[in-house]
Amino acid sequence: MLKKLLRLSCVLAIGAGFVTGCGSGGSSPTAVTTVDGTKPLNTLTAAETTQLCNDTDAYMEKVVSKAGMCKMAAVMDAVFASPTSDAAAQAACTPVYNQCMAATAGSTTQTCDPIPATCTATVAQFSACVTDTLVALNQVLGAIPSCSAITLAELSASSTGGTTTPPQSCQPLETACPGYLVPGASDGMHH
Repeated sequence: MLKKLLRLSCVLAIGAGFVTGCGSGGSSPTAVTTVDGTKPLNTLTAAETTQLCNDTDAYMEKVVSKAGMCKMAAVMDAVFASPTSDAAAQAACTPVYNQCMAATAGSTTQTCDPIPATCTATVAQFSACVTDTLVALNQVLGAIPSCSAITLAELSASSTGGTTTPPQSCQPLETACPGYLVPGASDGMHH
């Protein structure tokens, strides 16, 4: 679900060296899903799992800055292009950003991963983690420079990596579903 966002959001942006950590963020007043928050994830029906997946994607599209996500993708592409000058870095970044911004939301067919039978976190715990992770992600995205401002020094600093701490609201989810649905996890409900 989350287009691998929960797995990549803070990890990529912090790994890119643009911030020093993802904190607890803050809660958004908008609900992530219409699925009953008291239900454990491992008890959801197939229809409820699909609804949770679709609702989460819709929530993400509503609250995460497309321009910010496109900046992150473009700057990361510039890092991997190994440019030799600021101008080359900017030239590697700009087309990726423009292509990303021109892409239509929902233009790809995506499927949701199944929830493991051992995942006992509730929908409300999942929602709290999603909300706070996306708040932290927006903070990270806001710190990423535009393609026209990117420099080799920033790209070099980004290649040294960093550490990430999931929002505090993700702790119950991590405890109930180890390695699932949290930033930096190896897998999770995503597209």
